[in-house]
Amino acid sequence: MAPNHVHVLVRPLNEHKLSALLQAWKSYTARKVNAALGRSGQVWQKESYDHIVRSASALWHIERYIEAHKK
Repeated sequence: MAPNHVHVLVRPLNEHKLSALLQAWKSYTARKVNAALGRSGQVWQKESYDHIVRSASALWHIERYIEAHKK
């Protein structure tokens, strides 16, 4: 089965907002995916899920989860 989502660990710098970064990533990757497939239209769902990392331990667990689930 083809992947239907991505996991990323990101720390926005300065005044950059996570929502703006996600929008930029979705827009850029949707254009690339559509161009590669010779189509147009929506690629990504509108919603997203984010989680604030509150400790070094939580960061370690999230990093392990992402590593374990990459393809």
